[in-house]
Amino acid sequence: MSSLKRLVIPLIVAQARLLGDWREFSIVGLLALLLLPASAAAFPEDWKLDVVHHRNGNTFGGLIVQETKEGMAFKLVLRKPGARTVVVDLFFGKEEIARVERLTEAERRELAERVAALDRGGEKERQRIKDLKLEEIRWPTNEAARQFRGKFFVLESNAREDIVRQAAVRLEDMFLAYSDRFGARREPARPITIVLCRSLTEYQQRLSGAGLNILNPAYYDPQKNLILAASDMEQRAEEYERLRHKHDGLLAELDAQEKKLRRHFNGQPPRAMIDQLWQTRRAIQMLNAENQSTLERLGRPLFTILAHEAFHAYVDSFVYPASEGGLPHWLNEGLAQVYESAVVDGGQLNVGRVDLKRLVAMQDAIRQKQALALSDIIAAEPRQFQLVHAREAQAADQLFVASWALAYYLAFHRKALAGAELETWLASLKRGTPPLEAFRVWVGQPLNEFEAEFHRYVMHLRPDGTLRTDEGR
Repeated sequence: MSSLKRLVIPLIVAQARLLGDWREFSIVGLLALLLLPASAAAFPEDWKLDVVHHRNGNTFGGLIVQETKEGMAFKLVLRKPGARTVVVDLFFGKEEIARVERLTEAERRELAERVAALDRGGEKERQRIKDLKLEEIRWPTNEAARQFRGKFFVLESNAREDIVRQAAVRLEDMFLAYSDRFGARREPARPITIVLCRSLTEYQQRLSGAGLNILNPAYYDPQKNLILAASDMEQRAEEYERLRHKHDGLLAELDAQEKKLRRHFNGQPPRAMIDQLWQTRRAIQMLNAENQSTLERLGRPLFTILAHEAFHAYVDSFVYPASEGGLPHWLNEGLAQVYESAVVDGGQLNVGRVDLKRLVAMQDAIRQKQALALSDIIAAEPRQFQLVHAREAQAADQLFVASWALAYYLAFHRKALAGAELETWLASLKRGTPPLEAFRVWVGQPLNEFEAEFHRYVMHLRPDGTLRTDEGR
C-alpha cells in the first residue's frame, strides 16, 4: 500500500466513524472522493471551470492561478446544493498532469471575479462574527448564557459562543432580506426574542412547560413575540475542530518532511518523493474542504428553522400582524419555506433558490394526480401546519409542499406579491370575503384555469429556476 493511502485511509475511517451519525458520509463515499476518478459532470453547470485531468484518473475543476516549470497553482471549486461554495488552494506537479481543459481568457476573468467575491464575502462574514457584541446573561438553569441585541431581534442562547455568533449574523442577514422585500409598516409593541436552546431535550422541556405538544423543531409564539428553537450543532462543531486541528498538524509534518528532503538531496529530491508529498497534502486539504462543506450542510437545518420562524415573526411584527388579520396561513407558511432556503454565498443572500426535494415531491403529486386541490390549500387552518402527532406528518408535509409551490409560483412567476393588488386582496379577506372568491378576484382568473397554469408551471420548473420549454415531456 502506498504511503499516501497509509496516511489518508486512517483519517477516512476516523472521519466516517465521527460523522456516521450525521447521515451524510460513508467510508465508501470518502474513498470515492479521494482515491477514485472524479467526474467532470459533477462540476456546477452554471460555472465554467478550468479542468485538470490527473495521471491517476482524478479530475479537478477550478481556476488555474499560476503555471511554472514545476507545476500549477490551482483553486479547486466545490459547489453542492444547500451549501456554500468552497475553494481549496492546491498545487499539481508538472508530471502529475495528464492534460488540461482551459477556459478562454474572458471566461477565466469571470471565474476569477466569482472566486474573489467568495473570498471577500467569506472574510466579511468572519469579521462580522468576530466583531459581534454579545452580553452575558443568566439562563433559567442559572448557567451562563449569551445575548445579542440587533435592530430587529434579540437572540438569547446557552449554546457555544461560536454557534451563537454565527446564528446572530445569519439571522441579521435574513431579517435585512425580509425588510428589503416587505418593508416595515409598523413597529412591534415588544421586540422579537429568539431563544436558542443548546439541546433538543431542553427545547422539548420548555415546550412541555408551556403546555405545548408539537413535533415542530421550532415554535413561534405571536402573543409573546417569541421564537423557541434547539441547536444540535455543538457536537458536530467540536468534531470538526478536532479533525481540522489533526489535519493542520499533519500538514505541518508534511512541510517539515519536504524541507528535509530538499536539504538532503541538495534541492533536487527525486520527483516521485515530492509527488507523494504533494498528493498526501492535497488529500488532506480536500478532507478539510469537505469537512467545511459538510459542517455547512449539516448546520443548514438549524439555520433553516430559524429563518423559517423568523419570517413568521417579522411579518407579524412589522408588516401584517395577526391581530389585524395577518397573511393567510398557506401564504405565510409558503413564503417562510421560500425564504428558509436562501443561501449566503460570496457575501450575498440568494433568495428564491428552488428546493429540489419539495419540487420533486410536488411534481410527483401532480403527475400521480394526488396534489392537494387549490381550494384545500387556500382553506387550510393554522393547526394543519403544526405536527401534533406523527401520523399527521404525511398530510402536513403535503400541505407544506403545496403551500411552498403556490407561494413560489405567485412570487417569482406571477410577480403577484407586490403592489396595490396584494393590499386589496388582504383588505378583502379582512372584510370577510370568502377566501376562494377573494383569491379569484386577486389573480383575475377562474380557479380551475389558475390551478391548471400553476400545475403546468411546476411540472416545467427546473431545479435552477428556469423552465423547460418542451411541452411533450
